[in-house]
Amino acid sequence: AQVNYGNVKVIDLETPSEDVELERDLARKTGLDGLVFDCLYNCRSLTDAAKDFGAAKLSALEKKVLGDMSDEDLVEAVPKTWKSSESLSAVASWQRARENCHREVQEIIDECRSQGKQYTDP
Repeated sequence: AQVNYGNVKVIDLETPSEDVELERDLARKTGLDGLVFDCLYNCRSLTDAAKDFGAAKLSALEKKVLGDMSDEDLVEAVPKTWKSSESLSAVASWQRARENCHREVQEIIDECRSQGKQYTDP
């Protein structure tokens, strides 16, 4: 797909996020960024990130991708992320937004099915 500056790969939104390398890479970056924020916000040491990352508010894919990392790699990556001071753009939160949207739509579907109703726009 063409954008203002450069190109963006087209992603099939029907493909599970964990099967798309681009989304896994993005989830790693946003997950590390979210983990740094969580550690700093909760006054936890960045070196304790590996043991504390389960408590951080991350998307399921971010947790999976970071959980696939060894404790040593995670402990090494978190301070590097903090030191780089790399601000992630709004696009970087796309994975979380996609996951939340999918969850909300699924809740509407489940509610309609349980009540035997068909959804109509308000």
